[in-house]
Amino acid sequence: MKTRQTMAVAVVGIMAMIAFLPMLSSAQEAGAVANVGTNTSIVTVPAYNNPVLVNKSCEPSMIYNASQGWIDVWFTGGATYGASGGYIYLWYTHTTNANYTAYTTPVRVMQNIRFPYVVQYDGIFYCFAHNSSAITGNLYMWTSHDKVTWTIANGGKAVLHHSATTSSLRYWMANPAVILVDGVWHMWIECGNSSANTTNWNYFGIAYSYSRFGSSLNFTTNMSSSMVIGGGTGAPFAQYVADRNAALLVYHQLTSATLARETTATASMSRNLALASSYTKHTGFVIGIVTQVTADWTWAITPTGLVFQIFHDQPSTEDIYQGSIALNLDQFYDAIGGRDYTTMLPANVHQYVVLVVVMFSLVLVMPVIGLAQVSKDKGISKENVIELVVFEVVGLVLLGFLVVFLGPV
Repeated sequence: MKTRQTMAVAVVGIMAMIAFLPMLSSAQEAGAVANVGTNTSIVTVPAYNNPVLVNKSCEPSMIYNASQGWIDVWFTGGATYGASGGYIYLWYTHTTNANYTAYTTPVRVMQNIRFPYVVQYDGIFYCFAHNSSAITGNLYMWTSHDKVTWTIANGGKAVLHHSATTSSLRYWMANPAVILVDGVWHMWIECGNSSANTTNWNYFGIAYSYSRFGSSLNFTTNMSSSMVIGGGTGAPFAQYVADRNAALLVYHQLTSATLARETTATASMSRNLALASSYTKHTGFVIGIVTQVTADWTWAITPTGLVFQIFHDQPSTEDIYQGSIALNLDQFYDAIGGRDYTTMLPANVHQYVVLVVVMFSLVLVMPVIGLAQVSKDKGISKENVIELVVFEVVGLVLLGFLVVFLGPV
């Protein structure tokens, strides 16, 4: 009888520990911050040779080239690399060493554009950008097969049209971010009405739109009627997290006209992305220098982790810094707090070890103690031994499921 009671207590203990897991992991999610935060679980390692791209360079786009083992980078600058010139030229370079910190001499590949954003799909590169003659006006798309030769697409027509209506969010537009998911382009873009300026910096924000993939794109009719992330935000970077069916956004948050740092938000792809309520901000992750404008986040997903770049010190030196995060995409998404309870791995290794030790004790040690108590009273019967063996086997199986459920440390 005592053996059964002990086993019942162990089972209840197992269920209680499983029920406690969400609380354990959510505490870790709330504490996930960047290098300028506190008690961070996301460690950002700066490149030893920062800035990796010299002053008067901005708006980078990074893509990992798996076939070559390097990172392709496009960015804007003047007519000469490192010199001022209005940021209306698109430049291309790629890494040359194993830790992605050295680059080839950049080459100029396109001119008369502003705020470019480059993505790749099925061997084709797509560049969404504004024409330099109206840098916050209509948005266009170019395509390339070799990364350096670009052709205007969409029949030369704008994919998102500027509005002359002063109250429209499309009155001022810049810095698009685009992902392609299940045949649909999803776009986030910095925008504002005519009141948005350096004085009213909090009028800037991020709106959402979409268009079906094809030869004719039109984001104008599907643009959200209001900002999905407002209050002085902009220059979004977008990443589809397939294993979480979610969009991850990294964007700058202004605190004045001359101060901004990068932070994050997530949204499930199953929700209405045109609604602000679909987005969850994760302000524990913050990166940047408190006295400068940090913007234009981008990254490449490499076999060893995430390599990111940011644009520092606008409008002074204006150069591109680089860092790395030794996490894969899913791990980063989970660490900032974007995960759901299907991936409840505690971020703290100590908690993980303690949890496994407690579970091991409940499964193996307590039944043995119970059986020892029984043996003192009336000896051990064949039935007692069979019950113990069955319980131990079932307990080990449950413990195995739990370890798999938690995932690797």
